[in-house]
Amino acid sequence: MHHFYDGTAKVSGLLTDQVTVALAMLDAYDATSDRSYLDKAVRLAGIIEDGYLDTDGAGFYDLRGERDTLGNLQFRTKNIEENAEAAELFRRLDLATGNDRYATLRQSAMRAFAGWLHAACADFTIA
Repeated sequence: MHHFYDGTAKVSGLLTDQVTVALAMLDAYDATSDRSYLDKAVRLAGIIEDGYLDTDGAGFYDLRGERDTLGNLQFRTKNIEENAEAAELFRRLDLATGNDRYATLRQSAMRAFAGWLHAACADFTIA
């Protein structure tokens, strides 16, 4: 997916765009059992893995590796909410397909923020 303006594709879709549509495809597959929806979710998962995965660390960036000159679209970041949604996508794909690769991708999305979450929760105690 891409963002279009001036009639042409200018910017690859954001991670949130890819994940949201893939989750919608899984919802449609769950509701209809139409395999074409699952196939579309699998294709989007491949796009996410190929373009957004941090291959040097863990998790997924919000943008593909290409750079655009528009404002903050110049800078790739990792967002905890978007990675949580990606983890949910890969969890559901793992269950739907039985492909262990999706479990690995889910773990990568979760690992990206495990240290941050541990530090953030260190001050909380359960009584």
